[in-house]
Order: sequence, then C-alpha cells, then structure tokens
Amino acid sequence: IKKMINGIKINHSVAVNNLGYIGKDNKLLCEDPADLKHFKEVTKNGIIVMGKNTWESLPKKPLPNRQSFVLSKSSEQSEIFYNDLFELIDDATKIAKLKKLNEIWVIGGESLYSQTSFLSDDIYISVIDDNSSGDTKYCNDLLNNKKCTNIKKLSTKTKLFIYT
Repeated sequence: IKKMINGIKINHSVAVNNLGYIGKDNKLLCEDPADLKHFKEVTKNGIIVMGKNTWESLPKKPLPNRQSFVLSKSSEQSEIFYNDLFELIDDATKIAKLKKLNEIWVIGGESLYSQTSFLSDDIYISVIDDNSSGDTKYCNDLLNNKKCTNIKKLSTKTKLFIYT
C-alpha cells in the first residue's frame, strides 16, 4: 500500500554497515564510492529531507542539484529549516508536485527515519561490508510490513536492498 502525501512517495535512503550502524560522532560510519554515486543518481534534481545533525555533517551545503528541507528542534525557521515535521513534509511534497517529481528522499538521521517510518513508501538500504561500532543505527523495525523487492550489487563491498 503506497502512503503518498499530496500524491508524492516518501522514500528512505540509508547506508548501514553489517551491524546496522549508520554513523558515529555525527559522521557516516563507512563510505563506499559506488554507494555515494548511487545516492547521487537517485536524489539528483530531487528533494531531500534530513535532520539538523545530518545537515551539519554534510561536506557541502546544500548538496548540489537537490533541494533540501531540514527538521530542527530549534525555533529557527527559514526556507530550509522547519521545526514541525508535518509542515515540512507538506511543503516538500507540494514543491515536489510543482516540480513534477514523484518522490522525496529522507536521508537521515536516526531520529528522522523513525519519525517518518509510518509515512515511508520505499526504503533503499545500502549494506556496506564493515564491522565498526557506531553510535546511531537504522532501526530494522522500520522494515516491518515491507518486502525486499530488489537486491543490487553496487560494488564488491556494498549491496543495495530495496524494500517496498
């Protein structure tokens, strides 16, 4: 069952290691150039939604060729920053519709993935062959009621699992 908001799909894109960790000290735990390339391809010219810590961790702000929406607990409000999740999702999906896009991407972090799990349509999980410990995880419970519909090998150390 698709849960579209304003006719737009809400997808998660996340990279985890073998232990399910996504980050440590507000940075990606592990990276694979093939995964970063895939992320760039699926989000290019699209809309990305993230928490403030994810925003702060970006090497380049905003990411080129994408429109960013950031959920922040602080009271700052602007064209990019929101402190109300539902207002952010409503605005992001309306802009996606105006741009003739059919989806937006939630790209982290841990808290935002959890907060948007009941809205998510498709979940793209890149599993990178790494066994480091982190301090943030992608909650596997978010995959409940989802089925793995595709698996792609992105590189010798990364597989992409698509859940719908």
